[in-house]
Amino acid sequence: MITVIDSKQSLLAMLQRAVKLDEQCAVRARNFPAPTPTVEVFVTTPFEVFAARRCQGSAQPDQVVVAARALAEKLASTVEEAAPTMLAAGGAALWPGALPPVEGFSWVDDVPVSVLRELANQGAAAAQEVKSVGVPTSLLNQTVLTVDGVEIGMRLVWAARQLGFLPLEGAQLPAAATTARVSAAGSWVRVDTWLGSVYQRSGGPLSLTPLG
Repeated sequence: MITVIDSKQSLLAMLQRAVKLDEQCAVRARNFPAPTPTVEVFVTTPFEVFAARRCQGSAQPDQVVVAARALAEKLASTVEEAAPTMLAAGGAALWPGALPPVEGFSWVDDVPVSVLRELANQGAAAAQEVKSVGVPTSLLNQTVLTVDGVEIGMRLVWAARQLGFLPLEGAQLPAAATTARVSAAGSWVRVDTWLGSVYQRSGGPLSLTPLG
């Protein structure tokens, strides 16, 4: 059971985008230590990158796995933004590997969102040149930015774009939305924007693990 108290529309937007990328994508909800009950909702992507948003709420049991489509449909049927929404686990789902650690991420540096947006635009242009549906795998596998020794791959940048985490140029948003925070913990790299987070673990492809 996942209880969502706020930020339902933002969470729904992330899930709907994820389902468009992969109809079989899965969600894993983890309770996050905070002054108020908080749940971090992770969703898989086709890019070997996890996307996530945090909102007030809880997951019972902790780290429950559900089908993203089922969760999105339930959220879409909710009328009141502020009213708690109880979301029963539903739909068979596979989760690829372990979640990023709850603690241990160290801030590396901040990067202008405009830089990430331009890198994503370059990826889109490359896809058009080769008449590809998406960014070519050869480009996805490339490091496109290095921040104080931490490598940011195109997979992270492209996932952030596709999940709607990179605001459009000229959008009227708070100053905080103009920068992205880069953090690292062991083999994990995380990029936080005002609209959500993307995580990638260095190493081989993620393997699917049935849960629940």
